[in-house]
Amino acid sequence: MSKSKKVPTAAHPVQKGTPVPTVTNGWPESWLIAGLAALAFLIYANTLGHNYVLDDALALSLHEHVSKGFAGIGAIFTAPYRSGCFGGCLYRPLPLTTFAVEWAVAPNNPTISHFINVLWYTLTAPLLYITLRRLLPAWSAWLPFAAALLFVVHPVHTEVVANIKSRDEILCLFFTIAAIYFFARQLAEGGSRFLVFAGLAYLLGLLSKESAVTATPLFPLIAFFFFGQSAGEAVKKSLWLLVPLTIFFALRGAALSGLEAPAVSMMDNPIVAAHGWGERLGTGFMVLARYLGLLFFPLTLISDYSYNVLPVNDFGNMLAIIGLVLYGGLAGYGLWQLPKRNPLAFCALAYLSGIALYSQIPVMIGTLMGERLLYFPSLWACLAITIVLAKLLKTDLSGTDSGKISFRAGQTTFVAIIALITVLLAVKTISRNTDWKNNFALFEADVAKAPNSVRLNNGYAEELYKSTASPDLSETEKNKRLAACEQYSRQSLTISPSLSAYINLGNVRTRQKKYAEAVGFYEKSLEVVPDFGISKKNMADVLTAWAEQEGPANIEKARELLLKANKYNDKNAATWHLLGVSYGVQGNHPQAAAMFARAYELDPTNRNNAQDLINAYKASGELAKAAAIENKIGK
Repeated sequence: MSKSKKVPTAAHPVQKGTPVPTVTNGWPESWLIAGLAALAFLIYANTLGHNYVLDDALALSLHEHVSKGFAGIGAIFTAPYRSGCFGGCLYRPLPLTTFAVEWAVAPNNPTISHFINVLWYTLTAPLLYITLRRLLPAWSAWLPFAAALLFVVHPVHTEVVANIKSRDEILCLFFTIAAIYFFARQLAEGGSRFLVFAGLAYLLGLLSKESAVTATPLFPLIAFFFFGQSAGEAVKKSLWLLVPLTIFFALRGAALSGLEAPAVSMMDNPIVAAHGWGERLGTGFMVLARYLGLLFFPLTLISDYSYNVLPVNDFGNMLAIIGLVLYGGLAGYGLWQLPKRNPLAFCALAYLSGIALYSQIPVMIGTLMGERLLYFPSLWACLAITIVLAKLLKTDLSGTDSGKISFRAGQTTFVAIIALITVLLAVKTISRNTDWKNNFALFEADVAKAPNSVRLNNGYAEELYKSTASPDLSETEKNKRLAACEQYSRQSLTISPSLSAYINLGNVRTRQKKYAEAVGFYEKSLEVVPDFGISKKNMADVLTAWAEQEGPANIEKARELLLKANKYNDKNAATWHLLGVSYGVQGNHPQAAAMFARAYELDPTNRNNAQDLINAYKASGELAKAAAIENKIGK
């Protein structure tokens, strides 16, 4: 790393005129960089064997362009993030492009995608360090190293790395930090090429996730705080930002032209149900307070904050008042210390800039809260923590960049505390990673921590039901899991009626062969979402199974059920075949032949459909038709 020019600002820990120690002996700085990268990889290595989880499928196997591999890349840049603007009209072509490449190389292989996530995270670690080193050249390397270290091991990032879909967060941060790095080099060394590199990097960040736009204020703040520029000069030197921003919004506008995002669902973001600005602001500041809580005490991590994990509240909620006071204090401190170019003021303003979009206050987004949304803002919190700790301990962290890192006696306590925090956070991160192994493990872990989540209760119930298909489970264990599935589905219904809960209960009753009750639950699901495809298919299947159970002992009842099944799904060959049997046993062979013909049309590979149709034709005297089918299947 080249020697950086010291500028006389409050960003440095030494007074004007005080000699800054120059390190000539010690460890190579490259050791710190390599150590950060190695640690970043190691603490997430246990995610490499994980499966797809949550909405990974929406970004990969179910994505209409990604699933085409290389052939779909062109369309990715001219279309919204998800078809029909599902989940919002978003534009994130870069992560989708990486997914398309992975799908082309190894389709339906989560290992390669998890590896790429961990690889990008690993590359982010040293980039953070060298960028902070550029911003704080007169500080000892221990300060930016400690900040980068805390960021790397922080458990709040587990969702970002372990959930493949969150590649957008990883790429967005990586390229935005790269833009900051090149911008800092341009300010320190001059040269238009660094602005070109910064512009390209920032454009890639924007193409990764739109929220990179919240980093726009950081660039003039960096020029002001760390490079001694006046406010006017700082803004002027940041005008290059207009180029990548213009290109991004032009591409985004073309891709989303004429599209309209569906309304935000209360199930995704309960703040939709807020009554007036009192509840909206109260809930927003409650969420902001929880974000700060996760940064300092990441003890309870969950994958879902949708309805009704965090109920809508006004300022009668103490956490909302705490959030208002804390964030008001951060804003006040940042503005108060801004003229002094205090690096802690920069951290406060940078954090506020990054988190503001997710507060629900300026705009309502598609989710109330998410740990992944702390990914970028947490960087400035980690830097602030290290600076505050150094000040509280009165640790001398001065020292110029000579490529060597020394360890002085006065730094012992600081290094020891950082090491202890690192170990504790790393243990929590590695432990939390195991919850992300698959949906079953994730829902099982998280529903215990958020029992009021409709989505987690339904998700765990569904995974319990699906697991009963395993041949490795005993009947006792299968029945136990079916009972648990019912328990969590009913828990979900105590919170709010939901489609998934009724479908899960219908599935349980179907497996238990309690068909009348199953029909009742599927009917309830269709009341929640009329004409829902899965509910209609399940209804048709259970009616067909019920009819088969009635059998010859109650032909009229069986036929009534089969005809009803066809109203929900008229493309089930088994239903038509049973209808044919019901007419055949009563001697109505022409009608039986008509039913068997439809079954054979839908499933010509089934020999029973063909043979019963032949027999029905013969019994009806339609020998030519019977012979035609015989000749056809004989080929």
